[in-house]
Amino acid sequence: MASIINKDSKLTELPTFNAGESDFLSLIHSDFHYVDKTNFIEKWWNSGNKVSLIVRPRRFSKTTILSMVYHLFQGIDFNYLFKGTYIQKNMPADLVGALGNVNSVLLTFKDISGKTPKKLFDGLRALLVPVYLDYAEYTKEFSEYYGQAPVKGEDLDSCGELLTRLSNFLQFVHKKTSKKFIVLVDEYDKFLADAAKVSEEAGSSYFEDVLDMYRSFLTTMFKDTVFIERAILTGVMPLAANSVMSAFNNAVKDTFFSSKYEDIFGFTEDEVAAIFSGFDWKPGDDSLERLDGYSSGSIVVYNPWSIVNLTEQLRTKSEHASNSWITSGNSDWIEYGKDLEAKDVDVIYSLISGNEYTVRINHELNYLDRRDSLDNFLTHAFYTGYLTFSGSTADTASLIIPNEEVQEAWVSNLHRLVVPKHVRFNWSKVLEQMDESSEFAERLEGELSNLLDDCTSSWDLVDKENSYHMWVLGMLSTLSGTHKVASNREAGDGRYDIAVTPVSGKVMRNYVFELKKSNSQQALDTDTEVAVNQVLDNRYYKFFNNKYDMVVVGIAAYKKHVKVKIKVVSYKELTQDMKLFGE
Repeated sequence: MASIINKDSKLTELPTFNAGESDFLSLIHSDFHYVDKTNFIEKWWNSGNKVSLIVRPRRFSKTTILSMVYHLFQGIDFNYLFKGTYIQKNMPADLVGALGNVNSVLLTFKDISGKTPKKLFDGLRALLVPVYLDYAEYTKEFSEYYGQAPVKGEDLDSCGELLTRLSNFLQFVHKKTSKKFIVLVDEYDKFLADAAKVSEEAGSSYFEDVLDMYRSFLTTMFKDTVFIERAILTGVMPLAANSVMSAFNNAVKDTFFSSKYEDIFGFTEDEVAAIFSGFDWKPGDDSLERLDGYSSGSIVVYNPWSIVNLTEQLRTKSEHASNSWITSGNSDWIEYGKDLEAKDVDVIYSLISGNEYTVRINHELNYLDRRDSLDNFLTHAFYTGYLTFSGSTADTASLIIPNEEVQEAWVSNLHRLVVPKHVRFNWSKVLEQMDESSEFAERLEGELSNLLDDCTSSWDLVDKENSYHMWVLGMLSTLSGTHKVASNREAGDGRYDIAVTPVSGKVMRNYVFELKKSNSQQALDTDTEVAVNQVLDNRYYKFFNNKYDMVVVGIAAYKKHVKVKIKVVSYKELTQDMKLFGE
């Protein structure tokens, strides 16, 4: 059986987690560890809400929580299933009476594609097979009663028919057994997001068609239906709540802004302390600090996926912490529908630099207008986990990037925002070939000047240094996979502009880019010297945790004129410098 971890646990070594398993029963039957979130059952049941809509980013344990509720009502011995957990000692009395007297069904939409009607139909059909198998003794009688022929997946009507049959089947089982259903819908909005992307790319009405089909199903399933005892729907976005679930108004929405489940979806600070209570942290080890946390109601929680992966990295003594956000999801969240204006570039730059930005939350937002304005775009980034809030009102939220790991995800995808798609500038080759010669600097100056001429007319780049910074940072973000790119972090005696660390490749060197906005074309040469000296004098090399040589790239810009100065410093020279400082 799994070892249970709660906030009071004292471990003697790092726990082991089954990172790829989301089924609660499988987790409990394993030899791994499980962080006790069974108090959700008590909170949820005592809320009395018939339909709950719980909105959290991916990788925040939504699937496992729903699986836990599903198995609770499946007739498994309660004390066996929940041995040593919170709910074993705190089970609501009326819930004890409900066990055995209700049925449960779990629908997990997270792996269903909504990109075409055929894919949607195939996914739904595969999803519903286990439901019918759970109640196999009623399927034959149900089919005979309704006299239904097999459904073919040619269009959205077929998808709608599949879902309508499910609703009819549950109602039929209810009449036969006199038991109501606990209906659990995991990632209810996943295929809606797929459909929206198709509509955006093709300029079609496909999303609205899928929406209509889905709305009909949800209304049939949940609106004033006597065969439903309780229902929980989880998803990444509440965007569909107004356009889909407005068909019935009894759903109670819970997001990171809410306090009801603030300690459920994510690991609390006390739970994280318990997880690492058996690990001997060494001075200067910032592996945990770089993950920080997300505001959840009135507390802070950590992304469980990141914490679980960190325990594995520490156990295997990986040299560099990998970025779980970059490797475990797609980059659709950062795609914006139009060119950024100068004021928008300033906002993104400010966020990446660690500052907050207040947006007006659009409570009527849907999938097709999420990219129509910067506020909508940032609201979407918040709900998908790439921003958290530092404060909020009924209509606004002060948003901020939660931690270094997520900041890296912004930086790694920044070229989707700030570098036009037609730009083809291979920075990997540039870094490999980079040397101190004036010839190389002049070639790089020419390339950058040409790019400025081609793609900055709508940016007003000439006004502010941060616009140049964002432009170069966006191009460097294309290095994701071979290099790690970081921006505006403290190192040595200051904050560097851009740091690039190799992950793989033929040439293993560190790079620091320092940018200056010059006041005249004549000042460009002097400003590049200042930029290079700033990197060396402020000891920005202390950011790097390896023994590679360092390349310093000073860039100065005035309007669309660019100057570059490059200095290569060997690790031996840096080591000598460290000795001078007594390091």
